[in-house]
Amino acid sequence: MKLLPALALVLASASAQATVITYNFSGVFGAPVRASFGGATSPEPVFLDLVKAGEQFSGSFSFDTDAVATSYAGDPFRWATYATQEFKLQGSAALSAAVPSWGVGSIQVTDDNDPWMSGNPVDELIATAGAAPDGQHNLSFVLRMNPGSSNAFHDFRVPAGFNGFTDATLSFYLFHSEVFVYDIVNAQVKVSLDGAPAEVPEPATGLLLLAGLGGLAALRRRR
Repeated sequence: MKLLPALALVLASASAQATVITYNFSGVFGAPVRASFGGATSPEPVFLDLVKAGEQFSGSFSFDTDAVATSYAGDPFRWATYATQEFKLQGSAALSAAVPSWGVGSIQVTDDNDPWMSGNPVDELIATAGAAPDGQHNLSFVLRMNPGSSNAFHDFRVPAGFNGFTDATLSFYLFHSEVFVYDIVNAQVKVSLDGAPAEVPEPATGLLLLAGLGGLAALRRRR
């Protein structure tokens, strides 16, 4: 019976953990196109030649599945957003040189989202990130991932080991802020979970784990 307190400490430490997961993505860019507000024009190359049709790209993003939502919406929109812990994108040499790093993005988890009241609610995971290569341009990255089921993300949470996306699409925007022109390129994307979920004990739970193991060792010595 004396083993029970020590075992309880070990079990408590194992249950109170933060789970950070990483998804990898890759694809091939389509042809960039230009649009504008009010007929504005720009002499600059479409997408500043940072992205061209047929170029391969890859990247990853990480987030904590147990994090507190930074914002949320109720019926009928039903989504919650969380901050990404890391976002990476590798493309052409020109793109990597223009954007060596990306700012902290966001993760939007939709659960039975049906804003048009169509009777066909859907779940979806949306990863976004942004960067400013200079004072005249801004980049926006939007990756939409479909789990193929409206029961995938219950209570706006992505299960730690979820790896069942049926399709994913990328929309990549470049805004020419001074002339109100924007360029866009789309792509089909493959998304996969990066190995097993990484269980990261919180500092306090790590101490509990050590205390529990210490208690077990002490009881063994007494016997």
